[in-house]
Amino acid sequence: MAALLYQFKGNCFNIYEHLSKDHKPDIDHNPEIFKNTTDEHYTTPYFHGEAIDGDMITEMFMEEQSGSYITVYRTKNESIQYLLCFKNILDGISEKPIRGPVVPGALVSMLDLTKPIPADNSPDNVNVLPCLYSTLYE
Repeated sequence: MAALLYQFKGNCFNIYEHLSKDHKPDIDHNPEIFKNTTDEHYTTPYFHGEAIDGDMITEMFMEEQSGSYITVYRTKNESIQYLLCFKNILDGISEKPIRGPVVPGALVSMLDLTKPIPADNSPDNVNVLPCLYSTLYE
C-alpha cells in the first residue's frame, strides 16, 4: 500500500480507481468518500517525514550552504508538530514550528531560504505521513 501512496502522490481516489480495475470491493460503498487530490506530504520535495535525531540533521546540513532547508514533523504528547529546519547565516541549524509540510513563501523570503534539500521519496520511507507506519504495519 505504501508504494501506491507514493505512486499516486497520496491521491486516495486514484488509488481506489487503480485497485478497483482488478478487484471488486467486498461491500457496496461510495468511492467518492476518497479525495481526488494529491497530498502535500507526497508532493513537497523537501518534506522529510518524521524528524530524525539532532545528530543526523546536523550531519545532513554539514556540507550545505546557509539558506538550505527541510521540513519534518515530530509527535509530542500525542500531537503532531511540523518544523522547518534550516542552516542559518551563522552555520547553525535552526528550527521553527510551521503549520504543515510546505514552507509559506513569506517565510522563505523572510529567512532568506534558498536551497530546499530533497527528501528520499521512496515507498520505503513509511514515516512521511504521521501515523502511516502504524496504519500499514501494526
